[in-house]
Amino acid sequence: MSKTTANVHILGAGAMGSLLAHDLKQQFPQDFHPTLLVKPGKSLDSNTQTIKLARQIGPNWTTDSVTVDALKPSDFLSSVTKYEKSGHIDNLIISTKAHQTASALLPFIPYISEKSNILIVQNGMGIPSLLKEKFWARNCPNIYEVVATHGAYIDDDGVVRHAAPGKLTIAKFPGENKQDTPAIVQMLLDTPTLNATLVDYEQFLVIQCEKLVVNCCINPLSALFDCFNGELLYGGDQLSSMYKRIINEAITVLYLEYPMLNQITEASIYLNPERLFTHVVSTTEATAKNSSSMRQDVRMLRLTEVDNMNGYISYLGKKHKSGTLGNAMICDLVKMKLAINKGVNQATTDSLLDISLK
Repeated sequence: MSKTTANVHILGAGAMGSLLAHDLKQQFPQDFHPTLLVKPGKSLDSNTQTIKLARQIGPNWTTDSVTVDALKPSDFLSSVTKYEKSGHIDNLIISTKAHQTASALLPFIPYISEKSNILIVQNGMGIPSLLKEKFWARNCPNIYEVVATHGAYIDDDGVVRHAAPGKLTIAKFPGENKQDTPAIVQMLLDTPTLNATLVDYEQFLVIQCEKLVVNCCINPLSALFDCFNGELLYGGDQLSSMYKRIINEAITVLYLEYPMLNQITEASIYLNPERLFTHVVSTTEATAKNSSSMRQDVRMLRLTEVDNMNGYISYLGKKHKSGTLGNAMICDLVKMKLAINKGVNQATTDSLLDISLK
């Protein structure tokens, strides 16, 4: 059990960021000190936010809540100036959408040093390398990547629903910094509800590829058909064919992009296309009552992460001259779905406005 306190900023207060903040605060009420870094436009009554979480245990839901500190970027910066604090960020959990990471992180870069611990909890791949290139060519912080298989979403009432218990797999991103396991990582490992493990990077890469393939299958299709994950299974043979095409294209280009996979024994087992198909179907079943993040984004007319999932596979296909037409089509369809939803919403708004002016 961890005995050290940890001051932790959380960038991205969506379902996953809120789940981590809630469970860590509940497990370590005195030692875990979180601050949610919320979006600039978010309304805050005070510098705190209550996270209400519902967890499904058997047929029943149990609900509780924790209250944590919350700041907008402008409030964080003004507090540093007002109180002449260093503002150093010791620990930062990044759980924003992948495409939002660089812009969301930018205001906080001056307060991150090589002594900071950064935990990236996102869908997709490639973000640590992008951040190192953009912000930390020198004096890079300690970066950890986290793959989360927990099924969680925020419902219409703002409640975080932990619909499908999963696990967290954590690994240190390859780099020069050597240190003992930081307190925030140990706290994650010591929180039973999060079911976290720390592994070496080679093992992590295999798990990350597996998770990417699962996301490429379930997230965009649930968004396109506007259904809970489990409802996809009514798709029968057509769903199976689509899953298999997405999987085969993805595995081919992932091996081309990450040749080290050829040297990892576990990769030949876990990334076998037939085994992956079975795993994707079982994940669809296990998260049957979950509403994917991409479905939620499309419903809320928000930009999705499809470019970091199927779009990433399509990009690798072009890079390595390998066919990825299935993933490219899925990527285009999700973008089309979002554009249509936005257009219909705007047309409805304009129509109501015309009526009110008559």
